[in-house]
Amino acid sequence: MKGTALNRMRRHTATLMATVMASSLVSLAPVAYAQEAASEGSLSWGIRSSFNNYTGGATKLSDGAARSDNSFTFPLATQAFDESTSKLEAQFKGEVLYKKYCKNTGKKDPVEDDCSLDLSIKDPKIVIAPEGSYMEATVRSRQYATGQYFAPEKPVRIVNLYTSGAQFKDSDGKISWSDIATALTSDGVKMFSDFYNENEGLDPLNFTYKGKGVRPAGDQGGLRTAAQKWTAPRDYDHLSRPFSYGDKVVVVTADYGVTLLNAELKPIATKELPIDKLTTVAFNEKTGELFYAASGTNGSSDMKTLMKATVSQDGIGEPTSVGTVPEAIRGIGVDADSGVFFAISSESGDDSSRENGGHLTIFDKSSERSIALPKTSEVLEGKVADGESLYAKIFNDDDFAEVLKMNDGTFVFHPGTAITLNDDDIATKGFLFSIDLKASDAEAFKYMKGSQYLARTALLGVSTDGEKIVRSTHFGRGGAQILKYADRDVSEVTKLSQDSELGLWAGSVFHDGKIVQLDGRNGKLNWLNASDLKVEKSLPIANGRETSNRRHGDFLITKNGDVYVQTLDESTGDYKEYYVLTRMSDGSKPVVTKSDNENRLREIERFTTDNAKPSSDGKLGQIGKIIGIVLGVLGGLSALAFFFQNHIRSFLGF
Repeated sequence: MKGTALNRMRRHTATLMATVMASSLVSLAPVAYAQEAASEGSLSWGIRSSFNNYTGGATKLSDGAARSDNSFTFPLATQAFDESTSKLEAQFKGEVLYKKYCKNTGKKDPVEDDCSLDLSIKDPKIVIAPEGSYMEATVRSRQYATGQYFAPEKPVRIVNLYTSGAQFKDSDGKISWSDIATALTSDGVKMFSDFYNENEGLDPLNFTYKGKGVRPAGDQGGLRTAAQKWTAPRDYDHLSRPFSYGDKVVVVTADYGVTLLNAELKPIATKELPIDKLTTVAFNEKTGELFYAASGTNGSSDMKTLMKATVSQDGIGEPTSVGTVPEAIRGIGVDADSGVFFAISSESGDDSSRENGGHLTIFDKSSERSIALPKTSEVLEGKVADGESLYAKIFNDDDFAEVLKMNDGTFVFHPGTAITLNDDDIATKGFLFSIDLKASDAEAFKYMKGSQYLARTALLGVSTDGEKIVRSTHFGRGGAQILKYADRDVSEVTKLSQDSELGLWAGSVFHDGKIVQLDGRNGKLNWLNASDLKVEKSLPIANGRETSNRRHGDFLITKNGDVYVQTLDESTGDYKEYYVLTRMSDGSKPVVTKSDNENRLREIERFTTDNAKPSSDGKLGQIGKIIGIVLGVLGGLSALAFFFQNHIRSFLGF
């Protein structure tokens, strides 16, 4: 009997293996462009939201193109996937026509009018391939400067596609791509009549179809955009500044308050707080304490009261006052190790404030120390001709002061001010101050002479690794410089550089020995050498362009390499720009999740603390009974497994 059963099983096994081998051999034969007529599938693309907002949107949609929310959709005509080369070609149909700024010749149909903006984008085709991905289309565009038409006879490549950061999903033969970053080609620039630059980002695109498809080989690993995003409750002109808090993110939004997000950017809690328009805040990531300068109603306040709200793992506490300072608060810092916090205060930056100086107020547990800061003329040795106070800007509607924690335990205060000195026709900028909370009053606040520079470029953004400081600008021609911090002063590592390859600095952060920069002009992340600012690699990101319209400070990179970076959404239909926090995770690393079993173990551990002690009569408590039952069940399961394992082995003849 045993032999008969064993022979039967071996025959079935042999048959199964033969079938598998045959099907494997069949699958090895490449199918050159298995083309399918498309009954399902579409492309969703907003082209460029700011362009639609400015022009009022498309004049006419035809041949299947339609509006969907704030994008255009194009139905799929055909798609073909070559398994031997992993190349996909997806042809869509439809036309989007813009006819704007017309002469109004009296024709009823504006499509027939003579218009300065005359642009047609027709029948887009997406190509995804290991050697490079792109979208082409048939285009016709009147050139604004000459009045001539750019109208190639054949479709031309209008945008390059960057799929490495996008989301790819194969669900039972339904392929979906989303958040594919796009950037203009040279023909795409002509399509827009030279109003935009080559490599400048357009809206990200999404498309779906039924069939086969894979990620290009070059996409394996690297950062990919997660589906879950967080949109700030105020528009992009209102600052939103993110802070790491364990595996969570805390975002402070001007004129709104605080939001606690989990690692996937799902909201856990919100608290409306009177955060001033420059988000003058400091966050202790060890304790969850958020310090801020309270603004009053209608945006007005003396800004002299220092407030604190504590963020927990699941909520945000009520705010309390922790002290007052002599003038308006310009900067706040906190030492996460000692819990000591401080505020730099100064009056508004007019002539009188230059003579009044300011104060550094240090709060150490129950004690408070207020140190008078020297006047601007005293620091600069009487050479002041015009300008602001050293500690507070006159025109502070856009840019905020920053406080940096350094490796030696000191802090650096960057007010972003500018002073015109005698005999100069442009302002001196870049003033930085070193703060040592343990030093004497005379040494606690020190001006770093190596920080100032004479140039028209204002480097208003700063970030640090605790030893080097990179300062940068988010407008004009761009620009950046690296400084080295030592002995409470700074020295140049690089000269002020205005490398066009770096675009405009929307933010930066040090990570793994590199400077990671968000280029807000071109919409991409650049990894820079921290000694010379040379670009070592780049990653275009969806909706990364124009993020330099407003400086929101540093973005975040976690220890495991996840990037939380601001993007800009202007497709909401209300003609406003919104701050969208986007998470990009490393696709080459396994996702670490906490299972329900792990959470249950933690619950048992907490329960043990209260219930594992013997009762008053000497018997084991409730937790002991539970553990006994669990162990009994596990023992029974082990016995059953052993029993069936032996019978199966006996059946197979092993």
